[in-house]
Amino acid sequence: MGGLYPGSDLNAQSDLPEHSVKICTWIGTICSLIAVLVPSSYGIYFIALLGLGNSLLWGPIWALAMQHLGNFTKAGGSLLTMAIVGGAPIPLLFGWCKDLFGDIQQAYLICFPMYLFILYYAYMGYKVGLKKRSV
Repeated sequence: MGGLYPGSDLNAQSDLPEHSVKICTWIGTICSLIAVLVPSSYGIYFIALLGLGNSLLWGPIWALAMQHLGNFTKAGGSLLTMAIVGGAPIPLLFGWCKDLFGDIQQAYLICFPMYLFILYYAYMGYKVGLKKRSV
């Protein structure tokens, strides 16, 4: 609940969902790196902040993905919902990394490339396939 009101305010003040996606993803990217680099007694707080960034991220990603779909909004929503299931192997990969590194804290490195991909999406990826508007 501590992130609900500030997150709602962040998303309400931002006219464009890509701004909210960028902010929340940077929170996640930085927290995932710090969680791995600091001693575990401090790292646990940054893992908790990952949850804050992730909880605020879903709404703006959905809004950004649904923009400009027109007649394909229903299909786009269905694909985005199926993408949730596509992320199901990630906990298995996380467990494999934990076993490989021998430390659950180091396994959080798996978050870093995922956040980098979301950053790509927030900055450029959502524009793929859109026609350039002539002014």
